[in-house]
Amino acid sequence: MIKESIRKIFILLVTILAIALSGCDPDAALEKTTYTVEFKLDGGVRNGGGELEQTILYGQSAEAPSVSKEGYSFVEWDKSFDKVKENLVVNAVWAINKYTVTFDLDGGSRTDGGALSQTIEHGGSAVAPVVSKTDAIFDCWDRGITNITSNITVKAVWIDLKMITVPVPSGGITFPTGTSDDGTASVDYVYQVGETLVTWRMWKKVYDWATSSDRGTDMYHFQNPGRMGSHDSGEELQYMTELHPVTCVSWRDIIVWCNAVTQWYNAMTSSNLEPVYRYNDSIVRDSRNDNSTACDNAEATANNGFRLPIAEEWELAARWRTDSTNTVEGFNDPWFTKGNSASGATANYEDSSATGEVAWCNFNSSLRTHPVAEKQAKSLEIYGMSGNVWEWLFTASDSNRQLRGGSWASSTLYSQIGNIYTGNPHDVRESRGFRLFRTP
Repeated sequence: MIKESIRKIFILLVTILAIALSGCDPDAALEKTTYTVEFKLDGGVRNGGGELEQTILYGQSAEAPSVSKEGYSFVEWDKSFDKVKENLVVNAVWAINKYTVTFDLDGGSRTDGGALSQTIEHGGSAVAPVVSKTDAIFDCWDRGITNITSNITVKAVWIDLKMITVPVPSGGITFPTGTSDDGTASVDYVYQVGETLVTWRMWKKVYDWATSSDRGTDMYHFQNPGRMGSHDSGEELQYMTELHPVTCVSWRDIIVWCNAVTQWYNAMTSSNLEPVYRYNDSIVRDSRNDNSTACDNAEATANNGFRLPIAEEWELAARWRTDSTNTVEGFNDPWFTKGNSASGATANYEDSSATGEVAWCNFNSSLRTHPVAEKQAKSLEIYGMSGNVWEWLFTASDSNRQLRGGSWASSTLYSQIGNIYTGNPHDVRESRGFRLFRTP
């Protein structure tokens, strides 16, 4: 028994020695052995390349799959799968993507809150900065800042309320009036003029605030909701934007809105302006037809809130000029543009080139409104006091109210500073809008 065991051991030793002396690879006996290599993607997906589970011969290499994962960048596999000699589980290693969010303040400044440039992980949210801007009120950011999935620039949207001061000297100022410059008028106080016509953006912001049920007994009511520019259907609709003037509002709607914007401005800025238009000592808040008496008989108080101009204020601002081009003789420093010309024009209304530089009329408007401040500003840096839309005034003419400046739909004849047109206070047209005035 013992002799037999010794014999087997001897044979084995001889065999091993023979293999060693013959130069054979000890692994050769394993060359047909196979192993499993499994790729784990940790939420990613395979886009091509090797399969996620592969059977590999001893000593061979697995083929890496091509992989991706939303919001992440592939970094590496957590172990080698070359010259496989055992079963393997190979895990994908990912790095979460990071993006840059840049805040464009459009002329404003940051006062607090998030930085103007922020690095945000995929799916994260940026922190909005607290911002302010002279002569404007912050409205919103033009895009969302949550669930960030790319580099983005976020722009501040402002409600512009820039008012230009008409620098009436102490003792007042007298100026020519009428298309023939054969009349005169005087103003003896400093007042302010809106840099542009009231835009749809501004109208709608205040309208929504004023008509909210949250206002309770201080809620405002309007006969007409207004329109963004001149068209609400058809091919021209594609050109309408929030920076077109508001149209399709009546004179009654406008004086009610002037009271509303005064109180809205107070709420936004902690100011204490007083609404101008009152009836029986109450703020006029309702322009609906069954409340027309209060509007038509409203008193324009001397309060410092926003309002419509009277004829003298509108014409003085429209004529004011700081150079002598196309001006009325006998007046200087300031000079006054001739009454037969558009506001700020270098020649009379018959010169379409000169008129077209400052006004949108039927010959150059493509028969629609245009965004405010696109034409050349006049000397006081006021835009568009002629053309684009007619401007309602507070001044009465019998039972009507004055309109000045012409519009996109009218000829250059009506763009003349001295031209006076009138309309019924309940009229609503797509060629009429308004501009804010106030007395500080």
